[in-house]
Amino acid sequence: IVSVSAQVTGQVSQVLVRNGDRVRRGQILFRIDPQPYRVALEQAQAQLAAAMLQTRQLRTQAAGTSADIVGAQANLDIKRNALSRQQALLDKGFTTRADYDDALNEVRAAETQLADARARAANAQAAIAPGQQPSVAQAQAAVDKAKLDLERTEVRAPMDGEIANADRLQLGQQVVPGIGVLSLVHSKDA
Repeated sequence: IVSVSAQVTGQVSQVLVRNGDRVRRGQILFRIDPQPYRVALEQAQAQLAAAMLQTRQLRTQAAGTSADIVGAQANLDIKRNALSRQQALLDKGFTTRADYDDALNEVRAAETQLADARARAANAQAAIAPGQQPSVAQAQAAVDKAKLDLERTEVRAPMDGEIANADRLQLGQQVVPGIGVLSLVHSKDA
């Protein structure tokens, strides 16, 4: 004799067997209201879509940071050339010390911009985990669990046998995992 219980919590929405019925392994014995589990699956799928979108945004952002580095490097090269010209002009007495200092300050600002661009690129690359993003993996696991829970709203016979104690199982009854709601008597000729 095997005690049959649900693997998910919920209200019994359909009872398909009565005492004395012979059933085969895998046959549906009763159903639990699937609606809360469908909603949970939809929510998990939405979270998965959001995690995948976030991952695409991170990859796009990381790709854009390399262009920022190239632009900052080009700007620094231009500022360094301007500083070199100001140095040559200052050496010959054709410019002021103030113009030279301005050019020097622009080089320092460009160096800072390049360092910032490199730091943003490093942060963007660090945000993209090798392999699957943790947030995507977590959301996928939630989808898988929601699908499993939805499947478990159909309680099936674990073996061939004859139904007993089915009169304890009523429509609308709240069932919880691990608590037997009917019995199945093993039978080789079910």
